[in-house]
Amino acid sequence: MARLVCPLCEAVVSEGQPPVPGTCPSCHARYVGDAESAPAAVEQGLKDLSVEGLTPSEVANALFVVPSDRCRELGVSITSDERAGFYRWWLFISEGRGAREQLDDLLTESRK
Repeated sequence: MARLVCPLCEAVVSEGQPPVPGTCPSCHARYVGDAESAPAAVEQGLKDLSVEGLTPSEVANALFVVPSDRCRELGVSITSDERAGFYRWWLFISEGRGAREQLDDLLTESRK
């Protein structure tokens, strides 16, 4: 049994079978990653979102440096699912603005 909750709107996006990349049914944020660590989820997410030129470890660090409420305002967040055994990490990006713009804003915020 696995459960994944959107960190942007707190809706359950997957429950039961292990989650697969998709879209939040509530806020329509895209979620990608499905990795063993936060940096690996960001790396996979950057590939899936076709975002080039960013360092996955820097983005992952920013997701933990910037307060979670500010990440939600920026429309980007990371979370792990809940499951028996090893959990997986997921990168969430809200719809509307481009993923690169949101991640650039996150990195700018983390440098303040």
